[in-house]
Amino acid sequence: MLHFQLLGTRGSRPILDQNYVYFGGNTTAYKIWAEGNFPIYIDGGSGLFREGSRLQPEVKEFSFLLTHSHWDHILAFPFFAPFYRPETCARFWGSRSFKETFEELFKHQFQTDAFPVNYAEIPATITFTTIVGGQSFEIPPPPRFTQENCLSNTHHSYHISTYQINHPGLDLGYRIEHKGKTIVILTDLAPIKNNYLGPGMEDFGAVDEDRYYEGLIAFCRDADLLLHDTHFNEESIRGKERWGHSTEIMAVKLALESQVKQLILGHHAPEDNDQCIFRKLHNAQKYCQKTALNVIIPQEDEIITIS
Repeated sequence: MLHFQLLGTRGSRPILDQNYVYFGGNTTAYKIWAEGNFPIYIDGGSGLFREGSRLQPEVKEFSFLLTHSHWDHILAFPFFAPFYRPETCARFWGSRSFKETFEELFKHQFQTDAFPVNYAEIPATITFTTIVGGQSFEIPPPPRFTQENCLSNTHHSYHISTYQINHPGLDLGYRIEHKGKTIVILTDLAPIKNNYLGPGMEDFGAVDEDRYYEGLIAFCRDADLLLHDTHFNEESIRGKERWGHSTEIMAVKLALESQVKQLILGHHAPEDNDQCIFRKLHNAQKYCQKTALNVIIPQEDEIITIS
């Protein structure tokens, strides 16, 4: 059994307004955990702040996967309360950008000109592992979790696969597998046709476009749950294809081609109020109404369980 929680549903920037409250206004952060197992956090947008403030001090171990280092995906890290406790141990897996590792980018957030607390003053123990697209690896339980629960590393590891997706900067999609259940996270990604945005994609052609998209289908194949960027709709994306985002129809097409069981539409534009997002859901459900695909848009903090 896997649980998935949206801690932040928005892209670009947080939003707080009476017409935006139903789906939530915090930026991208997700939490995944297996029953009785330690959680994995994906990204650190403003949705992570509230998670840190409500966790009990007894929670000391954290494991993070980072899709990429754009502000809306990392802005809560300097405000994450557990980092200011000496007993906290946090593990990060993330890719480098064009020039720097994620560790260097993370530490830049704590420069004196940007934040009052220097990175060297953080009492928590934080480690970083650099990963790349196409890599697969295991995330074993944190040492103290294993000791306290008398459980084996092999039994409680998560299997992680990565795929570089089409977005300015180096952006990774994640496939998280545990005991036969699979969740895929794709945020953020742009249409690939004549639109090459990521490092190493500069010289793509039609053959490369096909290879990329076929690889994306294989990456999502048979997932129990796919979270897909739908920052735009079919009208609002026009002229903004290079901004690095998708539409609800793009998400449904990929989910159908990949034979995904359930699709979450996410990373909503801060300009989209609740009614705009409801229309997005209606359009997606109408497009796949004669299929078995289940399309949903959960509210912030809602938990989806895969059993």
